[in-house]
Amino acid sequence: MNDAIPTSAISILLLKGMMHNIALWLIGGLLSLCGGIVLAYFSHHRAEQSHSRSIIKGYILLMRSIPLYVQLLYVYFVI
Repeated sequence: MNDAIPTSAISILLLKGMMHNIALWLIGGLLSLCGGIVLAYFSHHRAEQSHSRSIIKGYILLMRSIPLYVQLLYVYFVI
């Protein structure tokens, strides 16, 4: 008996996984872009108090220094 998975089934699974990765990448990129624009706006125009500006800049620095894939892994495994 041959219990091996057919090559076409493996190809379909790989394509589905690739499509999920691309979708997550696009969604994460768009959310990051929108969030970055909002934070930049508040950082430059709305934040009159220095502590709120420093909090926003710290958050932006943290998000820039951690790659998106690592953030996704953190969300998946920790949260």
